[in-house]
Amino acid sequence: MTIGSSLFVHGGILPDHLVLGFDTINDVTSAWMRGEVERMPRFLSGRNAVVWCRQFSHPNKNDCSLLESVLNQLYCIYCAVP
Repeated sequence: MTIGSSLFVHGGILPDHLVLGFDTINDVTSAWMRGEVERMPRFLSGRNAVVWCRQFSHPNKNDCSLLESVLNQLYCIYCAVP
């Protein structure tokens, strides 16, 4: 979710996720949770999942250049990972 110049994520948003778009991610996830989609969407599983990705918040292995690229594409300055 973006609010103003801030991006709020549970895990992380990667360039592949941006290609899908937030609306598609939300719509497909909702459909899966309602049982309308049989298989879990790929963007919800694995190391690079939107809910699990730690490339921006890992204490020793954060990828600042990747984060900067994602923020620029979303016209954001900040990223909050609660």
